[in-house]
Amino acid sequence: MRRVAILKPILLAIALATTASSLGFAGEIVVPAKYATKPVDRGHNSYPFDGDHATRTHHVYRWRAFGLRPRVITGVAFRAAVYQDPIFYQCRVTIILSTTWRGPSSLSQAFDRNVGPDAIVVFSGSAILDHPVATPVLAPFETVIAFERAFTYRPGPFRNLLVEIRSQCLGSGEDPAIEKVEDVRMGIVAAIGSFADELTEGNRLPHFGLVTQFITSP
Repeated sequence: MRRVAILKPILLAIALATTASSLGFAGEIVVPAKYATKPVDRGHNSYPFDGDHATRTHHVYRWRAFGLRPRVITGVAFRAAVYQDPIFYQCRVTIILSTTWRGPSSLSQAFDRNVGPDAIVVFSGSAILDHPVATPVLAPFETVIAFERAFTYRPGPFRNLLVEIRSQCLGSGEDPAIEKVEDVRMGIVAAIGSFADELTEGNRLPHFGLVTQFITSP
């Protein structure tokens, strides 16, 4: 499988310094936008990656977060929680994007009921989660996965964005902690098991999601 290296914090800091990192003019859209330049103060968890367990998660993002014009999404990025200890994980990752009429409060615990008819696999391969130092107050979006296939998203009523992430990680140290936020525009259904075929249903956690950066073409 294709192996993707995660950008180091210093390189990503340079990239963020030259482009907007919230809903606007350039190639990054952070959802929720208000957390593009400030840390979350509601704790953290390890979704969408969870140690050596097989993990499947559904994250839904309200269409209004993306504006009114079509967006060609070419990648996704996450950042570590505040004061996350150093970690190194190699993960097998599959990411599927689609549109869905469902919102944070209406996600089904049966994964297949959430996925839209336009679903495509945008990435399937390995990713390295390399976080060498303790996280400062505001971490960069250093866990970056560039898609192998772009997804054209056309936001609109009843056309929310659904991101499915399947992963299994190997590594040492603490589980990778990714910044989370409780927000009415986001929702998650999550399942953890020993084998992929166990992950047909999950637990619905409304108003609970990840601060996510979407990378789009200019």
